[in-house]
Amino acid sequence: MQTERADQMRGIEISGFSAEDAEHLRRSAEHLGPVVPAVLDALYDHLLSLPETRGFFETQDIQHRKQSLVSWITRTIEGPHNGQYWDYLVRVGKVHRDYGVPSYQIVHLIGWVQGTITSALLESNRLEKEAEAGAWMKMLTAQLDPMLFAYHEPGS
Repeated sequence: MQTERADQMRGIEISGFSAEDAEHLRRSAEHLGPVVPAVLDALYDHLLSLPETRGFFETQDIQHRKQSLVSWITRTIEGPHNGQYWDYLVRVGKVHRDYGVPSYQIVHLIGWVQGTITSALLESNRLEKEAEAGAWMKMLTAQLDPMLFAYHEPGS
């Protein structure tokens, strides 16, 4: 697992994510914190509107799912973005794989989250909104590799 983790963490470097970007994530929480409930409502409305995801989410405890996403967003904001964090993202991917979520849905929903966070930040009057949005795009893109790792394991 060490080699895989090193490769996955290399994605952070390749994306250009820096210590300054980590600080931008932390500062963005001031603006994003109050909008997270509306973002989660919009996400689940979106998921429930799609035939390929509706059936699964109609049988789920949406409040529990929302809390899992709040935990993921919080961990992303607070860091540290180290090996333990990457192991957590690998576990997130395995859970989604084991629930039968196709990998393309992970990719597109991360894109949806990126777009929603970017829009929320860019619509604000924050001085560093572009840098904060850029930090989120780098981090969420880098997260795809560990989240999708489980889909490449033999027998998946």
